[in-house]
Amino acid sequence: FIAVKNEPTIEVVRALAAKGCGGAVIYAAGFAETGNTELQRKLLEAANGMPLMGPNCYGFVNTLSRAALWPDETGLEPVERGVALITQSGNIACNFTMMMRGLPVAAVFSIGNQVDVGMHDMVETLSADPRISAIGLHVEGLPDVPAFARAAALARERKVPIVALKTGRSEQGAKVAMSHTSSLAGADTLYDALFDRLGIIRVNSPSQLLETVKFLCVAGVPKGRRLAGLTCSGGGATMLADYAERLNLTFTPPDAGTASQLRAQLPSTATVSNPLDYTTPIWGIPEKTRPVFDTLFAQGHDAAVIVQDYPAPGLDESKPYYRNDTLSFIAAAAVQNLPAAVCSTIPENLDEETRGFLVAQGVAPMQGIEECMTAIAAAAWHGERRTEIAGGATLPLAVSETMLPSRLIDEAAAKKRLYAFGITVPDSRIGSGAVAPPPSS
Repeated sequence: FIAVKNEPTIEVVRALAAKGCGGAVIYAAGFAETGNTELQRKLLEAANGMPLMGPNCYGFVNTLSRAALWPDETGLEPVERGVALITQSGNIACNFTMMMRGLPVAAVFSIGNQVDVGMHDMVETLSADPRISAIGLHVEGLPDVPAFARAAALARERKVPIVALKTGRSEQGAKVAMSHTSSLAGADTLYDALFDRLGIIRVNSPSQLLETVKFLCVAGVPKGRRLAGLTCSGGGATMLADYAERLNLTFTPPDAGTASQLRAQLPSTATVSNPLDYTTPIWGIPEKTRPVFDTLFAQGHDAAVIVQDYPAPGLDESKPYYRNDTLSFIAAAAVQNLPAAVCSTIPENLDEETRGFLVAQGVAPMQGIEECMTAIAAAAWHGERRTEIAGGATLPLAVSETMLPSRLIDEAAAKKRLYAFGITVPDSRIGSGAVAPPPSS
C-alpha cells in the first residue's frame, strides 16, 4: 500500500518492482483524473509488469483472507462466502464497508483510475472463485468495453450474477465522472443496451445495489415470477401487490382447494388471498401459523416473502412472537425449496441480530418493501436472461479491438452487416442517381 504523494509514488513503485513485489495499491491522486496523463504513463512504466490498483483509490478489504490494503477503519466481519463489491470511488467503497444491511461481504475493492488492474480483470478473477456468490459494481465508465464484455460473459457462464449501479446518467454527472476518475461515462442508453445484452442487472441507487446482491447471495435466483406473500397487516399486503404489478411479478391467487384449506385454518376475520394477511389472532402462535404457511406455499410458487418490522432494541418484549412467525415461514419455505425473504416495511426495522439470524438460515433479510420487490424482480429477470443467452437467443457481442481503427462504409453495406447479426432492416435495392449529361449544342 503506497501512501505518498503522486510524484514520489513513481520511485516507490520502481523500487518495489525491482524487489519482486507481487503488486501495489496506489493511494495518491493527481494523475489522469486531473489531466496528468504523462505521470500516469510513467507510473505504469515504473511498475514494469507489477500489478497496480489505482491510482487515486482506497485499495481493498478481503474478508475471506482477513487481509486489507486499506487506509481507513472498516466495519466488515470475516465471512466464508459472500459478495464482492467493486467501485471506482474510494468514498463509496468506504461507505460499503460501514453499511448495516446484513449482507455477507467477501471483499470490497476501490480501483480508481484503473491504470493497470481494471474492472474487467476483477470480474473475471472473482467470478472464478466459488466463495463469491454475486458481484456488485459501481461503474463511472468502462475504458475497455470488449474486455468487460468477455469478463461478464464468463461470470454469467459461471452463474455468478452481476449487479451494476452506473452513475453519470445526466450530462452534469458524466462531466463529474470524467473529472473524478478520468472515466468517459458515455451515452447512457449504450450502457443500458450493453448490460441487457450481457444479462447484467442495472439498479439506480446504492441501497438497491446492496439489497439486490443480498437477495442473490442469500436466497438465490428464483425459477420464475410467481410469488407467495405473507403479512400480518392489510396495508403490507396491499403494498406487496402494488409493487408486484408494477414489476411484472405475480402473486398467484389461491386455487379452490387451497382457498378451502386456508378458510378452515385462518380466523374468521381473515380474507383468503395472496398476498395473505393472516391477521393478529394467530400472530406468533406456531401451531396456527405454520399450517397456513404450508398450505399457501404448497400451491406452487417461485419465491416467498413475509413482511415483518421487528421492534427496535429496548422494545423487544414482543420479539419472540415475530421470531415465531419467522421460524414458521422459514420452515414452510424450506419444504417447497423456495428462495425466501423476510422484508421490513421500513429499512431500519430489521435489527442486527435478526439480520444475522436470517442470513444463517439462508433467508434474505430485505430492508424496505420497494427494495425487496425490485430485487426479486431483478433476480427473476437475470435468471430468464441467463437462460435466453445460453439458448442462443442473443448473439455474442460483436466487439473487439480488431475492429479499430474504424472506417466509413456505405448504407447498403452497413445494412447487409446488420442483417448478418440478426437485426431487421428494410428491403432495399441499390440504384443509381446518375443523370445523363445534357446534349451538346
